[in-house]
Amino acid sequence: MGLPRTDRLDLYFRAVVRHRRWILAFYAALFPLAVFLCLGVPHDNSIERLVVKSDTDYSNTLAFRDLFPERQRAFVLVEADDPFDPAVLRRVDEIETQIGSIAGVSAYSGWRLFRESRALPAASADAAAAFRAFSAGTDLLRRQGLVGPTHLGLALELDAARPDERDRALAAIDATLAPHFDSPAPFTAVRRIGGPWVDAHLEQATGEASLRYFPLFGLFVIVLNVTLYRSWRTLAVFLITLAEVVAICVALARPAGFSFSIVSSLVPLTVLVTCTAALVYLQSRFVDKPARIPLEEHRIFALRNKFLPTTASIFAAAVGFAALAVSKIRP
Repeated sequence: MGLPRTDRLDLYFRAVVRHRRWILAFYAALFPLAVFLCLGVPHDNSIERLVVKSDTDYSNTLAFRDLFPERQRAFVLVEADDPFDPAVLRRVDEIETQIGSIAGVSAYSGWRLFRESRALPAASADAAAAFRAFSAGTDLLRRQGLVGPTHLGLALELDAARPDERDRALAAIDATLAPHFDSPAPFTAVRRIGGPWVDAHLEQATGEASLRYFPLFGLFVIVLNVTLYRSWRTLAVFLITLAEVVAICVALARPAGFSFSIVSSLVPLTVLVTCTAALVYLQSRFVDKPARIPLEEHRIFALRNKFLPTTASIFAAAVGFAALAVSKIRP
């Protein structure tokens, strides 16, 4: 017959306590390797990275794009009291030429389309008047957003297959528009519209949020220790353990072929929360030591006593991650 479960746990935790220095040395040696692997995990913050590649809708979308290639579209809106003023049209011409010279970016405005179709010279009073009359006589340009009572639109197409290519193109466009943000005259305002800017903002904001939240969680751990245990040694053990566990968990992403996405910060954050809960369980039981119990025996008792809640907490986190297997959004 096998040993009862409680006896097996007793033997296991006695072995752990007895060989704790060797276990500590093993994890200390493992930490540099884990950090090295963590640094090699690629980052891909694109929105499409969240979609499971085997999803039928995603596959059909890719097949459609292969047959009918489509570039990313964006929009620059210049607002003015009189968008048909020759000075406004000349400045729109300049911006369109500058943006159109950026590699991988095409730009066109209603004004240039009209001017080139009529072989008109640069914005003069007569050309501006002709453009005003044409725009009033048709809703073609208005429906495309290229002309309005207080704005002119500049449509952009980005030949960017990857997020880094898109970001480089957007940075060049922003650099071209930067002088007009601070001093827009003869415009009243210059605005950027479109999915590429939204995606880039989401990806950047998510990355910055991770940098903010992890230090805040570290501060939470410090306050928790100082409040509950008032022990710098306990605080050091908590921080070292958390760093080791997170490093090992994230390091596993590299051999598994995973990459960081805009929601990947939830994974190490959940690991931090689960590990902190386990440490609080154990330490709270350990510090509540009766005077008559030897220290070594109390260590084993604390480990056995909190085996169930810590295991349940870890199991709940594992089930939560496993549930994402049926989702079309990949963490």
